Amino acid sequence: DAMVRRGKVKGSYSDGEKKLQANQLPASKRQRKAVLPLLPGLSNNPDVSDQRSAWSSAVVPHVVLESPFDPAILADIRAELVSDPDLGLQPIETTHTTVLVFPIAASLEPSTVPPALGQLMGGLQSQSFLKLVEAIAGCGPLLPEPRAALIAMPRGGHWLPHCIEGHSMNAEELGNAVAFALFLTDNWWSSSDGGVVELFGQEGGEAVASVVPRPGALLLYAAGHCCSATPVVTDQAPQLAIHGVFRLRVPPERAAARLAEPRLPARALQISPSEAGGFGEAQRRVLAGLVNGEYLGTQRLATLRQDFEAASQLQMKAFLLDAAIERLSSALKGAEGCGLGRGWHLEGPVRKMRCL
Repeated sequence: DAMVRRGKVKGSYSDGEKKLQANQLPASKRQRKAVLPLLPGLSNNPDVSDQRSAWSSAVVPHVVLESPFDPAILADIRAELVSDPDLGLQPIETTHTTVLVFPIAASLEPSTVPPALGQLMGGLQSQSFLKLVEAIAGCGPLLPEPRAALIAMPRGGHWLPHCIEGHSMNAEELGNAVAFALFLTDNWWSSSDGGVVELFGQEGGEAVASVVPRPGALLLYAAGHCCSATPVVTDQAPQLAIHGVFRLRVPPERAAARLAEPRLPARALQISPSEAGGFGEAQRRVLAGLVNGEYLGTQRLATLRQDFEAASQLQMKAFLLDAAIERLSSALKGAEGCGLGRGWHLEGPVRKMRCL
């Protein structure tokens, strides 16, 4: 019952979060500045040599700035966002994600963005903030319009490892893009409350870094690396954060040259049915005892190969026969009981792992 189909967060919250309707806000909050300013120590060319060193030396380049913005202002913003009944959070419930999301597009009209959220994004898009991020990450100039979303995770909310970068990025853009998470949690939040963000290296396996969503903390990390969020345990408040990615500013001449590059059509490499069956009858008989027969037909194999070339991935449902799954499961349990499971580790792309 932690997720509400209408996209609202339910549950009890801390005393500091007053249930104010938008039209009941005091004038001081309705007439707030449009931009959330950085704290004085982080604006005007601050010394970030320590953060730059930490970024460069980490397996997954990342840093955590504990309080780049005024904590009191962030607390007010959080209280307004949590109590806004018309915020329009959209529920996402899949096999790997359970969250509430408010997408933040650069094309949104200011009138459609809650004032509190507009103030937050104004701070994240300010030149002083962009210069701070560029200095820490050692990248080129970043575009001031990040791909971003407000994500709320009530009790049970989580997501499994995935990458948040835009699919339209090429390797060069991705190598210089910077992902971020600005946490808007309560001041009592700790690792025992869940919602811990985990970062994964390019080679897969276990998480190489874990970040507790402390209130007001800002996580910066190299885009292209997968992240996950452990399930939220507390029912006292949602884990709230702005997640997004800043893209590299590409000079106009390079953008034009990229558009002019020839591209190979997705299905340019056609494979004939005679080339698809790369195994003999003896191998086919062995596979027939393991694999669903519908995947062994010559024409089906040709189609699967073409689909794989087009999308670089395949998802084949009911691939193994039930009897094969039972034998495999029994063998794994037997090996585990004999102590053969020690030293096992996860392999494969992190974004395909279904584990926390």
